Amino acid sequence: MEITQVVQVSARIGWIIEISQQDHGYRCWVVNRELDVLSDGYIYATSSAALAAGRHYLEPTYSRRERRGEGKGVRFRWRRY
Repeated sequence: MEITQVVQVSARIGWIIEISQQDHGYRCWVVNRELDVLSDGYIYATSSAALAAGRHYLEPTYSRRERRGEGKGVRFRWRRY
């Protein structure tokens, strides 16, 4: 199991975006009000890129269906952990 370190946390109404550092880069985690933990599964080269992915996921222009990864045009397929 890879050891991770939290390097950044960003809060939005009803959501928390967490960036963790791993041996090979950075991973984005999103936590909702129900405490579901979601990740897109990607490893990013920078923490800024990982944070941008989390912010992109939470953009208000996306419908609730798209946020679950069911809509067309969704870049990431977020999974519950």
